[in-house]
Amino acid sequence: GQNHYLAINGGFAEVLPYRVIILTHAAELSNEVDRERAEKARERAEKRLARFNDSTVNFQRARAALARAVTRLRISDRIP
Repeated sequence: GQNHYLAINGGFAEVLPYRVIILTHAAELSNEVDRERAEKARERAEKRLARFNDSTVNFQRARAALARAVTRLRISDRIP
């Protein structure tokens, strides 16, 4: 009867009637997200993506970093 919100970084989930099993490398509960840190990570990733023609920028890695930061920010406002 409870809702819990997590930011997860890849992995697998099994949803059963009375439990959810998550296998992932990283998971963070909504009330544990450091918003300031996530916002800075988002800004860094956006700056890297803005230079996507620069051969030193790994586009896929920057996109993944942006997705992680945005997910963390989205769940940080959720109350467990």
